[in-house]
Order: sequence, then C-alpha cells, then structure tokens
Amino acid sequence: MFDLAGLGVTRKRRFLSSSGDEVTADSAERTEHAYTLPKSTEIQATFSREGLGNKLRKIFKREVQTGDGLFDEAVNIKTDTAETTAALLESRDLRAVIERLIANGGALEIDGAIVKVDLPGRQELDAEVEMLLVTTLVSPAS
Repeated sequence: MFDLAGLGVTRKRRFLSSSGDEVTADSAERTEHAYTLPKSTEIQATFSREGLGNKLRKIFKREVQTGDGLFDEAVNIKTDTAETTAALLESRDLRAVIERLIANGGALEIDGAIVKVDLPGRQELDAEVEMLLVTTLVSPAS
C-alpha cells in the first residue's frame, strides 16, 4: 500500500459546501484533498477546465503550453511560475492524471509545499492518481 507518511507527506480531507464552508460528508458538494509536502515545489499553479472565458483571456495573456494538444485544449493553467510549471508538465503520466481530474469535474492547485485537489461531491481520490501526483511532486525528475 502507498505510504504518504513515509514520503513525509501529510493529507487532510475536507467536505465543503459550494460556498467553501466545511460541512458534513452527507451534505458535501465538494471534497478537498490537501497535501503538505516535505519541501516546496517552487510552483504556484492552478489547473482547471478550459472554458470559453479562459480561451478569450489567452488572447491577452500567454498560457503555458505542453505540446500535448489534448491536454492543452482541455486544461487551463494559471501560474506565476511558468518555467517550473512547464518542467513539471513534461511528465506525460502527470499530464494524464491532471487531465483525468479535470475531465471528472475537479481542479488542482499547487502552491509551494501545499497541493489541493478539489473534486465534485463526496469523493475519494483514486489511490493510483494520488500516488502518481504525490510522488511526482515529492521527487521531480531532474
């Protein structure tokens, strides 16, 4: 079994209302999985569904592009650390995980050592997805 503590990672799950207030699992409209990594990723980025408004904003602000047409079309990337974010996204497996989260209505936020996965409804994060996401961020390729 995958051991977050063995990597120095802590995890907290919260059930949230649509306004962001913490609620019971039975009334959750969103589930937030928050991870604290043992060191900063030096990345500040959010990944969400690509929508019309985001596409229009791209006219005025350049977005990180990965060269993976399906990913670039499906995922909106907002970042203040474009170079580091682009390097992270060189991982095809990680792009697939992010795309899968987004396709299922989720979002991902990376802010240094804090990583948040936001999923609709009351959901657990798939163990394989969690493992790949966390291990990639804890041990990025050099």
